[in-house]
Amino acid sequence: MQSSVFTLILLYLNVFIISCSNTFVLPFLPVYLKQDLNCVSSDLALYTTLCYSVTFVVNIFISPVWGHFADKFGKKKMLIRVSFILFLSYLCAYLAATPLMLCIARAVQGFACGMMPAIMAFTSSLSSDHKKTQIRIGYVQSINLLGTIIGPAFGGIMAEFMGVRDSYLCIFILVALICVINIVLLSEPPKHSQHSEDSEIIPIFGILKDPIIVSLCSCIVINSAVIIDRKSTRLNS
Repeated sequence: MQSSVFTLILLYLNVFIISCSNTFVLPFLPVYLKQDLNCVSSDLALYTTLCYSVTFVVNIFISPVWGHFADKFGKKKMLIRVSFILFLSYLCAYLAATPLMLCIARAVQGFACGMMPAIMAFTSSLSSDHKKTQIRIGYVQSINLLGTIIGPAFGGIMAEFMGVRDSYLCIFILVALICVINIVLLSEPPKHSQHSEDSEIIPIFGILKDPIIVSLCSCIVINSAVIIDRKSTRLNS
């Protein structure tokens, strides 16, 4: 039986590496388009915006699908799926020869969503102590934020010393390594009974009727829009 501490370490490693990789390319995305993919200056802002936003657009539509599959097929498989699609997208970005090919690679990266919900559920299943679970979920959120912040710094440093295309190769190898670790070392958490799962299902319209949920979602949307707008402005400047 795999210890909960070892499983938590693996989950934290997943969160850090995957959140790092999600923001890793941001500092040099325009540089990669212009220098390596020969994007003309008049189209640079357009392709930078497309490459940046297409990942999130795909995320919007595919997230509910992966959430359903995580409940149906298991959380370990979802984590393997996230890491597999991520390293596949970075391989495509490394091999890209045109700006359009990079946009397609970034769209493929959009399919690698659902990591955080799967890890949250994974973490919750490791202990029946609610206080312990809340602390662990707090660590997951903190590590996710840390990886998101550190990712651009790592990406910029590696692009400076190794070149942009080789940086894609390095992150591809790192994500492939975490995929192998998930396959070999991570164990599926125990499943709840079908009756308890069915009793916890709440229709989406029931959720939308809750004013607290609606207000929280609205705040998250506005906050995310402001952050992404600032990042996009810096990328295009």
